[in-house]
Amino acid sequence: MKKISFNPWGSMWTSPSKTIKAIIEYNPKYGFFQLASIAFLQAFFFIVARKQVTLPINYFLSLVIAIIISPFIGAILFYINSFFIYITGKWLKGRASFSHVLSSYAWSKIPLVIDLIMWFTLFIFIKDPRFFNYSSSISIIFIDIISITTAIWSLFLLISSLKTVQGFSTLRAIGNIILSFLFLFVILIVLFLFVLLLMSLFSK
Repeated sequence: MKKISFNPWGSMWTSPSKTIKAIIEYNPKYGFFQLASIAFLQAFFFIVARKQVTLPINYFLSLVIAIIISPFIGAILFYINSFFIYITGKWLKGRASFSHVLSSYAWSKIPLVIDLIMWFTLFIFIKDPRFFNYSSSISIIFIDIISITTAIWSLFLLISSLKTVQGFSTLRAIGNIILSFLFLFVILIVLFLFVLLLMSLFSK
């Protein structure tokens, strides 16, 4: 186990290839649950605020629950997405183990820290999950720009990390990601159709 000689939480932002290589040499699980928590909480804030989803219980209680379960739900989502990247990566002759793909996917989510800071700041001052009800168009556009920027940054980190662990070119790493999403989409469609079939059979 080779120790990391620099701070990966800082270097991942600009040197993903160097950082992910050091992380998988040290411990592929390093930082996993922290990053899973960040990703899940960012999704929680986005769904509640941006999509205006009404919560069944008090917002602050929902937030506490979300914080508690975030490492576990985030980890499950990481495992699912990484599994599809791993499988489709093998189709493209990728050399990475599942743990290395999982680590790459998790660390690519580090830009979501910016989103999380933004959401926490907004809710500290406004104290209402329906923030967008009170925001100007300019504010909403600004928030969307931040979200889009961090999503693109995250994608760049994932591509760079996959290039390193899979031994891919840039195009093949992009193809790996596209194939994984298509594969997942097909699986979800099949499951949806299967559920519809079951519902139609039991309704007769």
